[in-house]
Amino acid sequence: SFPSGHSATIFALAGALNVLFPRPVLWYGYACFVAITRILLTEHYFSDVIAGAAIGVISPLLLQSDFAKTIIKM
Repeated sequence: SFPSGHSATIFALAGALNVLFPRPVLWYGYACFVAITRILLTEHYFSDVIAGAAIGVISPLLLQSDFAKTIIKM
């Protein structure tokens, strides 16, 4: 179904791990591998994976700024 939940989840995890442990090539490389397997296993179309990846990348970025605002207030 649209978007790919696997792609959204793995890219969100990669984004969160990249905030905590900055190694973008490792985290996003692994996320790309998982996303590509969704296409190769014919579980999703390319557009499903791209949409899921976009959601997964944007979500941690939005939460990171909100988290930083919360920490500053404490």
